[in-house]
Amino acid sequence: MKNDSKLFPILALVLVLGAAIAVYLVYFRKSASPQLIAANTENAETPQPDTRPPANPRDFTPEAAGRTDPVVTKQPEPPISLEKAVRRLQVSGLVLDERGGALHDIRVEFQGTGELALFRGTGYTDPSGRYSLLAWERSNIRKAQTNDTGGFVHARAPDGRMAAGEVQRFELSASTTMAEIVLKARAGVEGDVRDTDGSPAPFAQVTLRSLGMIRDIDESGGSVTYDHRPVARSTTADERGRYSFAGLPAGKYTLNVEGGYFGVALASGECDVSDGSVKWHELKLARQNFVRGTLRDQDGAPVDGAVVVLRQIGALKTPDGEVVNTNGDDLRARIDKKREGERGRDFRAAKTRWRCVTDPEGRFGFANIHDVELELVAQLGKKTAEIKNVRVNQGDFSLTLELDCSITGTVRDAATNQPITRYDIRIIGGDGEPTPFDRVSEDAVFPWHNQGRYRLINAAEGNIALRVSAPGYAPAVLRVKELAANERRAGADVALKPLCNLVLTLKHGEKLLPREPVLLLYDGRSVAEGSTDDFGEVRLRGIVPADYEIKVQRADGSILSLKHGVPAQSEQRATVALLPK
Repeated sequence: MKNDSKLFPILALVLVLGAAIAVYLVYFRKSASPQLIAANTENAETPQPDTRPPANPRDFTPEAAGRTDPVVTKQPEPPISLEKAVRRLQVSGLVLDERGGALHDIRVEFQGTGELALFRGTGYTDPSGRYSLLAWERSNIRKAQTNDTGGFVHARAPDGRMAAGEVQRFELSASTTMAEIVLKARAGVEGDVRDTDGSPAPFAQVTLRSLGMIRDIDESGGSVTYDHRPVARSTTADERGRYSFAGLPAGKYTLNVEGGYFGVALASGECDVSDGSVKWHELKLARQNFVRGTLRDQDGAPVDGAVVVLRQIGALKTPDGEVVNTNGDDLRARIDKKREGERGRDFRAAKTRWRCVTDPEGRFGFANIHDVELELVAQLGKKTAEIKNVRVNQGDFSLTLELDCSITGTVRDAATNQPITRYDIRIIGGDGEPTPFDRVSEDAVFPWHNQGRYRLINAAEGNIALRVSAPGYAPAVLRVKELAANERRAGADVALKPLCNLVLTLKHGEKLLPREPVLLLYDGRSVAEGSTDDFGEVRLRGIVPADYEIKVQRADGSILSLKHGVPAQSEQRATVALLPK
């Protein structure tokens, strides 16, 4: 019994020691180091490849960088059918300036509403400021939904001044008189963009937006409207950093600027032109947490108009080590991610990224970037330039993009042969030629080109199409055939045709055609319309040079027409003798 009484404490002590050893082995003892294997053995571990998907060329297009296509195709109206005499209305009134003075040669347009919604008409003021125009009923336009039968007129001066009258109620009769229109001076904002040291920042992109809604004329839809709406415009500063916005409705505006290589404006500038004046506004750039540099080819020449992407690699962390999801906070990143998700692709990974278009000196820049590990990528064609381990505030980075092939040329005015310095050029798909229904938006971003010269590099081999567009001109397509690898194609010049203002005197035999509706048709569809005055003259503005048909339907229902070619010049004055259809 004595021996048994000693046995139990010994067993308990053994159990406690065993448990202590097990705890030590589990929690405190370090695992043995694995045996090193020589790199040249069969069992050697190979580095893991980069599993990120390759960059898609579409991520390096102007559209991906926010430069939308400036060419807008106006939906052509259904073919005109003139089978019966149309109803007519004589509209008259007066256009004055703010001081009550008469305004001469002002374009006035009438638009009907309600039961008269199909009535349209145009005319011009005489030296006394009075106008008398013919409005006539159209059969091929969509009728607006409104209860107020009547109409309104709006006027536009050559210097950009615009105004519109309120809708007046009246029923159809032989004639009507509209309330007078007062044209007030249009506002303007101009100035320059400067770097942190006060030097000019060339080629900066400046965006102007109204503070709230401004009452103005909107001609973007099929019908003209006169209502409160936001106003937004963009422009590119010239080589001296100068920018200008003209023809603005009076009001208050904010100005934002992205200077690329030179920085950004951290705070919006505000400019008050409620009095219709033109004011000078200097924009100062700031450069904080920046990444910037230049993109050149292997010969050291700058690469202009290329998209450079800055992509976040590392995670952004708080001081206590918590990872911050920048995609959730970055609106631009959310928009990009949504768009790429809709396209079924992504740029390498779902990380924050920024895009910038290089200027004529090949410079690019990004500001206000998270201080994390980044990478720079530029891609044109099959060639890619890339820099890893990028951090903010590290001076200028230099990307070298290997030049495979290139296309160079000059863009000129077809009428004067002078170089055009502000235009957009991009590679397009398809074989369609521009038509008179393709118009260039005045508010688009048009990069500057020194002496009108351009260079595109690393385009796809074979046959490609280049489209050039500039404000005040018809867009043009240049076919580049059989472009070969490593080819330097020079002399790919483009002549842009200026939009033409037509001033036509219409006759039938030896008799003038006063007070008659006029249609300018292309492929049977209306491009422009107007009406002749008391002397048989009709004015049609901003016409794309092409071959058209002029049609007139007289009051008795008879139709007169004639083929007419519009030349590539700013104005054409001609007397046209129409023939029975």
